[in-house]
Amino acid sequence: MLIASVIVDVPARAVDKPFNYLVPDALASATDVGCAVSVEFGARPVVGYVIDVCEMSVEELEISVGDIKRLKPLAGVLSEPYFDVISAELARWVSHRYLCTLPDALHLFTPPGGSPKIKRVDDRWQLVFSGVGPVDDRWVIPTDAAASFTPAKTASKQRLVLEALACGGM
Repeated sequence: MLIASVIVDVPARAVDKPFNYLVPDALASATDVGCAVSVEFGARPVVGYVIDVCEMSVEELEISVGDIKRLKPLAGVLSEPYFDVISAELARWVSHRYLCTLPDALHLFTPPGGSPKIKRVDDRWQLVFSGVGPVDDRWVIPTDAAASFTPAKTASKQRLVLEALACGGM
């Protein structure tokens, strides 16, 4: 049986440890260290990050976990791997060294705004990918007043900007 060790993205020090989940056969090929996954945690779905995947026999699982029926399956794989095994170890070190939760340390290895979240909307849990929107293009175009403007002697950056805009807009 394939077992995934998952850090749930819950901002509480009490759950700042990995939890084991069974990996269903349908998700086995997509589950890897660094993937964001959806898991049932308590009575609600949460996002977690896989920090270890290992193969265990039923006997080994009974010895290490106790009752195999207590293990819940992964609900789904939400992303490609954001980090690897070395980065997961580094996140553990960061968490220990800087006294932050492990999910906070793992966020250093995820893309900005790219981590999925599960939020309650109208009494239902919804998966939200906030993502990063398109970058605003900002243009600078010299005005008519720029031709007659003379910066102060100490305004070296203003002079450089006007020199750059002498060729046209940017």
